[in-house]
Amino acid sequence: MYNKQMSEGAAPAAAASGGVARWSLGLEQLLADPAGAAAFAHFLSKEFAAENIRFWWSCEQYSATEDAAKRAALANEIWQRHLAEGASEPVNVDAAARRAAALRLYQEPSPVDLFQQAQKQIFNVMKFDSYPRFLRSAEHAECARADLRGLPSPFLTATTAATTGGTDGAASPSAKLKKSASNASERRRSGGASLLPWKLRAPSRDRGHHP
Repeated sequence: MYNKQMSEGAAPAAAASGGVARWSLGLEQLLADPAGAAAFAHFLSKEFAAENIRFWWSCEQYSATEDAAKRAALANEIWQRHLAEGASEPVNVDAAARRAAALRLYQEPSPVDLFQQAQKQIFNVMKFDSYPRFLRSAEHAECARADLRGLPSPFLTATTAATTGGTDGAASPSAKLKKSASNASERRRSGGASLLPWKLRAPSRDRGHHP
């Protein structure tokens, strides 16, 4: 779990803002809005960096999973997909973060913070690299126009909107980002449906380099 508090100077402004305007307050606020997260995922797919948000979201799901067996299965899935040699959707983390996860991968029960170091690095890649470009992107502009006209987000489909709360009543990733990390794991249950359009084709399989 990436223990990211929402207190880095944005709280007062965030309370007074809403909709697309809130997204410019920080990546945390963007990801806390289902429409913002969906638009950002679409942008990243065009940037050939969709694996970053998929990895970040998978880590959020992992750290919120209370069942030990399910968490162990998720740990192996995340490792094989994003961190293992020959991974299908590799993310660009340093050797120390990869080693930190590898050393505890088969520990029982699977540590809740197993991928914390790697997740933080990918969050920062998105925050300092992709996020500023997203704020100047066509996706952001399209969402802003829709917001001004009182229209729904063009990237948040009916399907993703219906699943933001989870099929079993679990809180969405949006809700989790609005809480402290220490309380989030106590308030959420595993098994909720995905917020983002994860059926996007994985660009990492089609290119020879990664962000």
